[in-house]
Amino acid sequence: MSYKCCRNSGAVAALTAVLLVFGACQRAEYQPDAQLQDGGDVEQSTDSAADAAADADADADMQDWSEHSFSASIAELIGSHCATCHSETGMASFSLTDRADVEAYGPSIVDSVVSRRMPPWLPDDGCRPMVHERRLDEETIGQFVAWRDAGYPMGDPRVTQVPAPAADPLAEAPSLTVNAVRSVEFPDTEIDVYDCVLADFRFEEDTWLRAAGVRSDIPGIMHHATLIIVSPEDMDQAEGTHCEDVSRHISSFVGGFAPGSGATHLPEDTAYFVQAGSGIAIDLHYSLANADGVERDRAVVDLWTRDTAPAFRAFGAPATNLDFTIPAFDAEYLVHGNGTVPASGELIGVIPHMHLRATETAAWLIHEDGSYECLYSIPRWDFEWQQIYHFRPDSVVPLSPGDRTSLRCVYDNSQANQPIVNGEQWPAGPVESGPSTYQEMCTVGLIVRYPHTQ
Repeated sequence: MSYKCCRNSGAVAALTAVLLVFGACQRAEYQPDAQLQDGGDVEQSTDSAADAAADADADADMQDWSEHSFSASIAELIGSHCATCHSETGMASFSLTDRADVEAYGPSIVDSVVSRRMPPWLPDDGCRPMVHERRLDEETIGQFVAWRDAGYPMGDPRVTQVPAPAADPLAEAPSLTVNAVRSVEFPDTEIDVYDCVLADFRFEEDTWLRAAGVRSDIPGIMHHATLIIVSPEDMDQAEGTHCEDVSRHISSFVGGFAPGSGATHLPEDTAYFVQAGSGIAIDLHYSLANADGVERDRAVVDLWTRDTAPAFRAFGAPATNLDFTIPAFDAEYLVHGNGTVPASGELIGVIPHMHLRATETAAWLIHEDGSYECLYSIPRWDFEWQQIYHFRPDSVVPLSPGDRTSLRCVYDNSQANQPIVNGEQWPAGPVESGPSTYQEMCTVGLIVRYPHTQ
């Protein structure tokens, strides 16, 4: 969940200063009357008592604004941690961009923050440091708890909007946006629809890609999309039902889409190389179980390029197990997978992928001497929040001859964890590995780089 916070602390401080100065001026102008100077009794009017009570209430409100309220702290926190997704243009299903939004969702916001469901960040912090981590520290969570315990006060009524989140690299407009050459048609009888469509574009010159993403006209129906660079020689073979002739070239992967994520920039010194004359195949998987009335979709591809050659060239490598069956009613079924890696270069990121019955996953790099290091650990898998995870610069993994990957995936195939399709929960049964949303996968894409002069 993306929360936005916006309280104009400068405005509140200015208002406080004005009130203090105003009070000081009144005290300076007040002169005791002769009756009081003479020691006589002064009867306080009812109006004065009411004014004093109102002033006390105002002082209390000011104290409220300056501590645990929407205007004082929560708006800013929501802007920093939630508004990227929870906005009119974000991927979340509702917005948290103004006062009314936050007031309506207050208890849900705090519950999601305290349980660490939001902001969505799946990797465990004890494995490998990642860039752009959305994990909240205890102090920040404590501010949300204090807001809840105070009764969700909204504070200064003049603070009506959550501040915009910090600049996002992908807020920069794409260098190029192209459409698929055609729409994908959805048969009435199909739950999963696969197709491979070319983008209506060919690269006229050698190009370096910093990022690439796929968008759909209809949110919520795209299971995944993979963008594959198709060489000039293979362009005539790229069109097909499941793109099998080109999707096997995982080293040509340059981006895509999965629920909860979109385009992700490579590090500044790294890019994918695209040869002049190449095209883009969009390997698409739609899940239509709960999408009544949807007839077609035409994918849109966004590309971010760079003008000069980077220090490193990126490519993809898989680690996977595509041959397993999960027994019915097994609530903790374990699957292992393995993969090879290039004999040189650096591992800079990972793209875990599983489906609806998955509960946890982790991967390690195993060195030839038997030593190993953790690549990622996700103890609470969530299909709706898949991401591309890049390692911090000081945590990239040098690769050596003989290195290999080991992958661990866990599934819950109990009755309680069966998917609900068109309002009805499926009965538990054996689940095969496979590409369907209602089958399972145990796979991770590895993002590797090496000096582009190699």
